[in-house]
Amino acid sequence: MPSKFFDQIEKEVPKYLEIFASKSLDIIEQIHLSLAESGMTQKDLASSLGKSESEISKWLSGGHNITLKTIAKIEDALDDEIIVTPKKASERFELIRYEDRLKLKNILADKKLHIHSRTKGRIHKNRDDFSKFKPLF
Repeated sequence: MPSKFFDQIEKEVPKYLEIFASKSLDIIEQIHLSLAESGMTQKDLASSLGKSESEISKWLSGGHNITLKTIAKIEDALDDEIIVTPKKASERFELIRYEDRLKLKNILADKKLHIHSRTKGRIHKNRDDFSKFKPLF
């Protein structure tokens, strides 16, 4: 059970420091995931950035304030995005939804089903038969 001393200290920590710590750990975790997905090691990353392996280790241990410029360099080295803004994520989601809708449209066309704009995305068997709607999602 935490002592009253630690409870008091926790209450005195500014909210922005909690946010900073959380986001820093999220970024470090994403870098680790990108390294794993690309098959690169911290040594490989250090080499591509012209840094020592110990410096990369320090960055990825959570004890270093990684700048946006450094994150951009890491993204370049990993050929992957580490930080994605909500706007960019939303745009990608919409693009994926659009691409999925096109795929679905092709699948439905093969099965003689249609998506009609006047039915707000509902699927029906015949363009003239609006009585048998099925929700798309």
